[in-house]
Amino acid sequence: MNNKTEGGVAGGGCPHCGAKLVVKNGSSRGQRRYLCKACGRSFGPNTPPKEFAGIRKLNQFKQYIEMAAQHMTL
Repeated sequence: MNNKTEGGVAGGGCPHCGAKLVVKNGSSRGQRRYLCKACGRSFGPNTPPKEFAGIRKLNQFKQYIEMAAQHMTL
């Protein structure tokens, strides 16, 4: 069985670097983990894309979206 996945989770690739070549890397708390062959970082299906990596709370996310709409930064 081939563990390599072209396109990563749901075709999106690595959320850290965007590379498309990832391999299955076990599971944690019942969810599949993946390992990026380009950057070496692991991630799961719920790992946010790099653009949202620092945003952990809903109110921060809302603030980010509002400011992005106004072409501002946090």
